[in-house]
Amino acid sequence: MLDFYEEKQGFGDWQQVWPGEDTKVYRFADLHKPEVEAVLKKAQEMYTKACTAYFKAHGDYGSCVLGNGIYLAVKPPKARRVFRMQICRPIGGGQSEGASYACKDPVLAFLKENGIDAWYECGRMD
Repeated sequence: MLDFYEEKQGFGDWQQVWPGEDTKVYRFADLHKPEVEAVLKKAQEMYTKACTAYFKAHGDYGSCVLGNGIYLAVKPPKARRVFRMQICRPIGGGQSEGASYACKDPVLAFLKENGIDAWYECGRMD
């Protein structure tokens, strides 16, 4: 099981989202299905590999940011609101948004092909 899907993490660092009519909202039970976990794990591996390769080829450029990555809308158990949850972090791409932004499209396309409605957020400047 992937560590960032644990319900016990709490929601202190989560931000509430107001999904549009066409945004799919997931429950934790949806994310714990083996086929969904496999897709999310593969997406993170793709993102890490792409960010690392891009960082090695082009270096670290752009503003230093926190919270950049790929997200989806989640409604935790017993919660009244919908929160955003980061499912792919830009590991291996330096601290700036350059590699993470440049490498997002293939991962988002892979997730969409597998029926997962996700989006990219550029984070906030540090």
